[in-house]
Amino acid sequence: MLITAVSLLLWLSVALAVTGLFLGYVFGLVAVPTVTEKRGWKYFLLITAMVLPLYGAIFCLANYKKTTYASNFILMGLGFAAFSGLLNYTLSILK
Repeated sequence: MLITAVSLLLWLSVALAVTGLFLGYVFGLVAVPTVTEKRGWKYFLLITAMVLPLYGAIFCLANYKKTTYASNFILMGLGFAAFSGLLNYTLSILK
C-alpha cells in the first residue's frame, strides 16, 4: 500500500516537473526578446534559447526581476524534479 502511494506521488511529481519546465520554457521564449535592449541581439538570443532550452532557463533565472513568471515556473519544475528524485530513491529503498 505504501509503495503504491509513493509510486503515485512519483508520477504526479514527474508530471508537475515536466509541466513546470515546459511553461517556464514557453514564458522564457516570450520574455527573452523583451529583456534585451539591443535589436541585433534579440533574435540571436531567441534562436539560441529555442535551440538550447537550458540557456533560456539560465538567462531567465539570471534576469529574475524582468522574467518573474518564467523563472517561477522553472524553479517550480526544478523543485518537483528534485522531489521526484527523492521519491524515486525512497521507492528503491522500500522495494
